[in-house]
Amino acid sequence: MSDLIIRMDAVKCNECGRIFSVREAGLQGYAEGELHVRFFACPHCGRLYNAGTTDGVQRELLKERGMLARQLQRTKTEDAAARLSKLWSETEEKMEARRAELTERGDRLLSARRGRI
Repeated sequence: MSDLIIRMDAVKCNECGRIFSVREAGLQGYAEGELHVRFFACPHCGRLYNAGTTDGVQRELLKERGMLARQLQRTKTEDAAARLSKLWSETEEKMEARRAELTERGDRLLSARRGRI
């Protein structure tokens, strides 16, 4: 039997090329104004990776999605479930439409703060 352990959270660093575990590297957070960035760093070279970026609007949409999910679990009628599912989809579309811009803003913030986070 091999001693090699394959992990689902293993990533190869784009900068140094070494493989590491995201779980072991640890997810961290950084905020500047309304922008909150969740990130992890390569433990070998320090390269920062954006795991997710939100602002006030995105966090409100996340809360709304959670509320809709709870309501959907408790709903008793098909009509109510269909209405809630439609609202869920609309919320997801709004979040997805903002995701690329937020990721780019988070990447810029991490790049500017490298070595100071």
